Amino acid sequence: MTARIRSGISGFYARHPAVAFVIFAPLVALAYYGLARLGLRLASINASTTPVWPPTGFAIAALLIGGYRLAPAILAGAFAANFMTAGTAETSAIIAAGNTLEALIAAALVNYASEGRQTFATPLGVIRFGLICLVPATMTSATIGVGVLLWGGLVTPDAAMTVWTTWWLGDLSGALVVTPFLVLWANEPPPSFRYASIGEFLLILIAATAAALITFSPWLDDKMSRNALGFIIVVPLLWAAIRTSPRETATVAVLTSSIAVWGTYSGSGPFTASNVNESFLFLLMFMLSVAMPSLVLAADVAQRRETEHRLRESRNELDRQIATGIAELAQKEQQFRLLVQSVTDYAIYMLDPQGNVQSWNAGAEKIHGYSASEIIGKNFERFYPAEERRNGAPQAALQEARESGIFQREARRCRKDGTLFWASVIVRPIYDSENKLIGFAKVTRDDTERKAAEEELAHSRDQLMQAQKMEAVGQLTGGIAHDFNNLLMVIIGNLENADRSLNQLHEEHAGRLRRLINNAVLGARRGATLTQRLLAYSRRQPLVPKPLDINKFITSEIDFLQRTLGETIEIQPACGAGLWRAELDEAQLESAILNLAVNARDAMPGGGKLTIETANAYLDDEYARDHPDVKPGQYVLISVTDSGSGMSKETIDHAFEPFFSTKALGEGTGLGLSQVYGFVRQSGGHIKIYSEVGQGTTVKLYFPRLLGGNVDEQPMAKPKAHADQGTTLVLVEDEELVRMYLMDVLTDLNYNVLDFASAEAALKVIEQQDQRIDLLLTDVVLPGINGRELADKAREIRPGIKVLFMTGYSRNAIVHQGRLDPGVELVQKPVTQADLAARIRAILTDKPA
Repeated sequence: MTARIRSGISGFYARHPAVAFVIFAPLVALAYYGLARLGLRLASINASTTPVWPPTGFAIAALLIGGYRLAPAILAGAFAANFMTAGTAETSAIIAAGNTLEALIAAALVNYASEGRQTFATPLGVIRFGLICLVPATMTSATIGVGVLLWGGLVTPDAAMTVWTTWWLGDLSGALVVTPFLVLWANEPPPSFRYASIGEFLLILIAATAAALITFSPWLDDKMSRNALGFIIVVPLLWAAIRTSPRETATVAVLTSSIAVWGTYSGSGPFTASNVNESFLFLLMFMLSVAMPSLVLAADVAQRRETEHRLRESRNELDRQIATGIAELAQKEQQFRLLVQSVTDYAIYMLDPQGNVQSWNAGAEKIHGYSASEIIGKNFERFYPAEERRNGAPQAALQEARESGIFQREARRCRKDGTLFWASVIVRPIYDSENKLIGFAKVTRDDTERKAAEEELAHSRDQLMQAQKMEAVGQLTGGIAHDFNNLLMVIIGNLENADRSLNQLHEEHAGRLRRLINNAVLGARRGATLTQRLLAYSRRQPLVPKPLDINKFITSEIDFLQRTLGETIEIQPACGAGLWRAELDEAQLESAILNLAVNARDAMPGGGKLTIETANAYLDDEYARDHPDVKPGQYVLISVTDSGSGMSKETIDHAFEPFFSTKALGEGTGLGLSQVYGFVRQSGGHIKIYSEVGQGTTVKLYFPRLLGGNVDEQPMAKPKAHADQGTTLVLVEDEELVRMYLMDVLTDLNYNVLDFASAEAALKVIEQQDQRIDLLLTDVVLPGINGRELADKAREIRPGIKVLFMTGYSRNAIVHQGRLDPGVELVQKPVTQADLAARIRAILTDKPA
């Protein structure tokens, strides 16, 4: 209970120092004042000088226990005691300052040079404390106090030395007797409740009280000579020092000192002299010569007792460890045998120097298939494949283990039934105390599953690298297509303008130039088709998907495919019953099926069979692990199979890359399969090729199943267009050549055109309400604010404005998850004058283009 209370006070003091100071500081000041008043009652020379001054010991203990923050409380208590006794406010303040400085010096030196509150735990610490109190601390207070008394005329110069000595010894006695008592009781844990120890301590207290009363009590006959009895007080102190602890010894010292002071003050005891001051001086020198050595002895005995206790505990612990070690050692061999026998995942066995099996555990039986009776005594070479046995591999393994200290390999090993498995093998030599080889320890682990997992991981890594490569190529081709579309738009547009200008030339020259221009236009349009395929591969084309009955779609395509492929190709549809619906762009799906059919025709130059099959499919987690681009779930499968020449594995690995082709130069663009790949991936699906050389090819297209009903999207309501003349268009295009071409086209169409190279510049005109604007024609990809953001801001300013987007590819500005955003009007670059005129006219008149 005492320990908990003290711990609680210490914890509160640490957590709330300000509150604790407010609570404890007045208590410290009041205690100091009370002890000071008690000490001043013993004043022997003048009202301020007493041979016994307990407040010094209390002040030092307070600072050691509570910290230097209690110094103001000590100063207040000392000032009050001195001021209430004698002297002026000035002398009382200076004396109080000296008392406080004395305590601060002692506490600081003890904390710095003598282990602080632990100083009484060792003999050296007690001696250091005594020296600190003897010279710097108490002498400071005595010097300040006597100096103030001389200054105030309260002491004559002749008596100054006597007063100083009395003051000094009084402070010293208080420090050496009271401080250890308070600090030890505050610092050490409470004594253990043992009847024997408590009883002995009570006997010591009774003996000390009796000895002190016999020596100093005024109740005894004053005629009785007690000079020789003074030393019997040493007996209880020595008894306490040897049998108890420094705390109990300090307690006995305080008890006997208190009785001695009381008796001497009453004029009794062996140190009674002609006056009280001399009597106390003799008493104090006696008590100091007895109390301090007893405290040193107690610390020494306690330290020795603690050392002996620790040595005894260490010896007992060592004895227990030795006994436990002997007992454990006796069980280790049996435990080791049980351990080895219980291991089933590792084959652990011993070989003699020639390689014959000497022991066999359950793991060895599980891995190799032999029982102990079948294998012990047989050579371990039977675990090696026949070829390695012929090559001397078993004996080479033992030789390597002897020479290097270990043999370690991953290799194929044989089971009893002759099957091979991957094994991780370790062989170590075993030597006796004379360094003679007595055999080998062999550990084998079955690594078949681990090797299979590594191979599966390597396959998955290859699949992921392939997917990343295709993604990187797709991003590159998308960027190329965007820039190329802008160039083609300029080329095609200017060729159209040139064609219109030919009407002004002579018919002979115009005809020839018109043929050249037509050829150039055909080449440019083939380039436009090429860029559209690049966009399809890079998944940048805007799709317009809708719920689709794929069986019905395939059936409707058969006649078209038959006319396209020719009579030498037999087309066989195989539509699965109960086929799920998918949400797809019908035009792009038609293009994908056509591309696959044309590739199949080219793989069957002499004719053959093309099968188009549909079915429901579920791609599970295991399939998804092998194909990182696949999400497990339900899919609609379209399988296109031909009976042609097939593909090699190397060809399959590159089949979806743009411009990769196995056809002769000039017979294909190498973009057919890449376009199909891009469309399937943009639709959230998966494509897989199965083929072997000479065995035909199957291309499987997986599209996510459409869940929910067949709900068509309602078109957005369009605002009414102006029907009057003077229609004004805002054109925003950052490519200068494209913008110049569009300006020429729109001007020829009799539109008023305001052209800008950036969205920021266009917005300044759009914000002018007095400027009529009927249509915003903007590129999607613009520096800074893109076309979609420009359109949104324009609609905020002019809610009725019409918007037509142009793009080489969208970069997700108006296309999300592969779909064109609802209500968005878009023309794909390159666009001809006729197509652009039709789209603008349709938007302005709210009619379909």
